[in-house]
Amino acid sequence: MATRHALALLCFVFVAACRDNASTSNDAGAAATVPDAAPSPSASASAATDRDDATAPDASSLTRADEARRIVRAWNDALVKHDVDALEPLYAPQVRFYTSEMSRASVLGAKRRALGPKSTFRQEITSELAILPSGDGVSVSFNKRSGPASSRAEVRATLVLTGTPMAIREERDAASDARLAPSDLDDRCGNVVLKIVRAMPAVKKVLAGVEAELPRFPDRRMGGMGPIREADGQLTGGLGVHSDERYEALVWYSVGPNGVLEVTAPSASSDPLPVAPADAARVSATCKRP
Repeated sequence: MATRHALALLCFVFVAACRDNASTSNDAGAAATVPDAAPSPSASASAATDRDDATAPDASSLTRADEARRIVRAWNDALVKHDVDALEPLYAPQVRFYTSEMSRASVLGAKRRALGPKSTFRQEITSELAILPSGDGVSVSFNKRSGPASSRAEVRATLVLTGTPMAIREERDAASDARLAPSDLDDRCGNVVLKIVRAMPAVKKVLAGVEAELPRFPDRRMGGMGPIREADGQLTGGLGVHSDERYEALVWYSVGPNGVLEVTAPSASSDPLPVAPADAARVSATCKRP
C-alpha cells in the first residue's frame, strides 16, 4: 500500500473510535419529511420486492428487516397525512437529524412546522428499501421525491433504526451528507471501517497472536495509526504494535473515494483479505464521497 511509509512518519496514536460529530440543520428535515401515502406504480412495485440486502435469510434477521419496513412505512404514512402525533413513537429519544443531534421533541417540532395547515410538502418513495446492518441496528436507504408542490426533487435518503423495539435514531439524505465538512465524513467513515476491520476473523487472529506475546515485552503495546485522508483521496490507517522507538504494522486498511475497502495483513496473506459483502456495502454507503 502506497501510504505505509507516510503513515510510519506520523505521530503514534492509539486506535480509538472516531467521534460522531454533530452540526446544524433546519430546513433539510422539512424537505425530507413528507412521503406519499399512495406511492406511484414504480414505488408500489418496489415495495413488493423490498429486500434485506445484507443478511442471510435466518429468522432473526428477517424479523428485524420486517420491523424496519413496518417502521419506514408507518413513518411514510404519518408524513403523508401530516400526522405529527403518529410520528412520536417512531423516533428514539435522541435523533441525529440530518446534520444536527436533536431531542425527539425538537425533531417533532421541526416536523410540525414543516407540515402546518398550509403545507404543500409531499414525498414519494421511488425505489425499494435497501436494508443493511448498522451498529446495533439497521439502516434503511431508499430514493424519495419530496418537497413543496412547486419544487419537488429526488434524493437518496436513509433512516437508521436502533433499540428494542427499534426506533428511528438517525434521519438523513444525500443532500445533508454533502453539507457535512470533510472531517465529519472522515470521522463517520473511519468509525465504521475500524469496527469492520477489527471484527474480520483474519485480523482478529493476527492481533490476538501478537497480543498474547506482549507480556514478554513490557515496552510494547497494541495500537495503531490513522485513519488519515491522503492527497489522493484515500482514507488510510493501520493496526499494530507501538514501542518507544517505533511502530510495527500488522494490518493496513484503506478506503478510496469510491467507498471500496481494502485490508491487508502481510503475516496472514500476501493478498488483500476478503471483505464480507454486507460489510463492503456498509462501507460504500458510509464512505463513498458525494
